Amino acid sequence: MTYDSVSSLFDAAKLAEKEGNVDEAIALYSEVIEKYPDSLEAGVAKLDIDRIKGAETRVTLEVLPIFREAINLPIKHMVMLTRITGPLLLVPVLLFIFATYWSPIEASVEIFGGAGVLLYVVASLLLIVPSVLSIVAGHRIFILGEESMAQHGILWWSSRETRFVGWCIAVALLIGLLNALAVAILAPLVIIQAPPTVVGLLGWLVFLPVGYVLARWSLVLPATAVDERPSLDWAWHASRGVGLRLLVLIVFLPFVMDLAVELIPEVNTIALTIAWLYVAAVEIALLSLSYRELAPRRSMQPTPTVGAV
Repeated sequence: MTYDSVSSLFDAAKLAEKEGNVDEAIALYSEVIEKYPDSLEAGVAKLDIDRIKGAETRVTLEVLPIFREAINLPIKHMVMLTRITGPLLLVPVLLFIFATYWSPIEASVEIFGGAGVLLYVVASLLLIVPSVLSIVAGHRIFILGEESMAQHGILWWSSRETRFVGWCIAVALLIGLLNALAVAILAPLVIIQAPPTVVGLLGWLVFLPVGYVLARWSLVLPATAVDERPSLDWAWHASRGVGLRLLVLIVFLPFVMDLAVELIPEVNTIALTIAWLYVAAVEIALLSLSYRELAPRRSMQPTPTVGAV
């Protein structure tokens, strides 16, 4: 049978796989890769062939190589990142610089009176939009390459960003529940006035599992950014055997980098702002690269079309 487009060929491969015709599915996926090597479907087909063959090769998720690449990626893609996210981040950056000299909420109240608090809350909510658009764009550039964003000028909100925010809220709520449980465990020690060293040690032991869960579940975010339809079950399955390494990459290293920037003297606000933006880009890259390494394990159904950003 002849297929006149990459989408029809890809759909035929999916149908063959669904019907249990493994050999036919692999042949059709291979044809997608051969005839349309630069298409997004070709990349998905390669992963599907690995999955069909049961090629869940053991992923070691090497921490140092990923960290080194994450440090270099924002520099490598600096021009594209600046072009795509620069206009979006202008307002948040100006607010950050302003906040280093004057508390925004105090300024709002002083200028606008009682309505200043409401104005501050509304402004803060509006700042979520450029931040989300920039984070999603960063994930796409780091995972799919600059060609995934090359045709875009101004970024627009789409269902992709809505799903991304939805997952952020869902993960945050679930982690919040786990944190509440951790606090409940530590509360009796505080009440009986246990030695601070004991409370601190047990605190680390209690909260580390929370960070461990967060690191593994966070894979749903880059997956959503590249138009996948992930689930928490998928994230847990994909990170099986590398949870501790993810804890280092997604929780520990960002914590250390944030702490390092916090220790920088506020002598030059612009330099400090650039440092924060760079660290944020590295942290996004760490999550993107972790997902890229673990994506071949996925069993979710992809959406092979590149939606408008």
